[in-house]
Formats: sequence, structure tokens, C-alpha cells
Amino acid sequence: MRSLRKREWFVLSILLAAALYAYFNFQRVVVSGVSMQPTFHTGQTVFVWKHAPLDQLKIGDVIVFRTDDGTEVIKRIAYIREKDGLPKPPKQVWTPQGYKSFDDMFVDFAASPKGDLLKKPQLGKITIFVLGDNYEHSEDSRDYGPVDTNQILGKVVF
Repeated sequence: MRSLRKREWFVLSILLAAALYAYFNFQRVVVSGVSMQPTFHTGQTVFVWKHAPLDQLKIGDVIVFRTDDGTEVIKRIAYIREKDGLPKPPKQVWTPQGYKSFDDMFVDFAASPKGDLLKKPQLGKITIFVLGDNYEHSEDSRDYGPVDTNQILGKVVF
């Protein structure tokens, strides 16, 4: 068995560093359900950046978060209200079928007791509303309200 040359050690070190970086910073998640079709399909694997800076999340990003019952869920960010309560909800949200009125999409939620979160944000808290791309067959913020930032596991990167 021949000894490894410096270049081979260097390449192995780089590969090991990359593998360790990926192991500690990314999580593999398997999609379950139809709520994100046509973007993601049941059985498809996505990779989630576990340490995505929360202040860099934006409308349209796909995130993975844990619901109150511990289920991991994949949804698209439809609206982010910052700590100071601004900005106001967008007039429209993107769906694969085209842009839809935010008010029409969240009309049932706005009428519910939890709907006050649209009108009166909690001070000092970031409020994130999510929708499934297949919103007609999706359980999302219209059903359970906004996602708390401590529930977010990461941002889907590929």
C-alpha cells in the first residue's frame, strides 16, 4: 500500500470538510402529501439549510417547520410581518395558478378568532404566514395561523 501524497491528503481533507459541513448544516426531508404540488411531489427528497438566517427569509421562500403536534411541514412563505408590524399584507400572493388576492386567500382565517393576528400583530415578534402551492388541498396558515420562528427547521435549498 503506497502512502498518500500531499495533494491526495489535501483533496481528502477538503472532501471530509465538505461532508462535515453538509452533515451539520443540511437536513434531508422527504415530501409527503399533495399540498406543494406541482413544485414538490410525494416521495421527493428536498434538502433543507438548517441554519438559514431568519432575517433573510423572504416571501416566496419554501421552508420546513414543525407544527405544534411535531409534524414536519413544507410550505411557501406568503407573508412576513416584521417585529414592528410592518409591512402590511401584500395585495396578492403567488400561486402556481397565478397571483391571487391575499384577502381572498385568507378570508376564512381573518374571520376566525385567530384572524386578529392579521390586524394586531404581537409586538416584538416576527409573524410568518405560509401557503401550500396546491392551496386548494393544503392545510396551512389559513387553518392554523402563522408559523412562529422557533418552529422553523430551515429553508429548502434544493
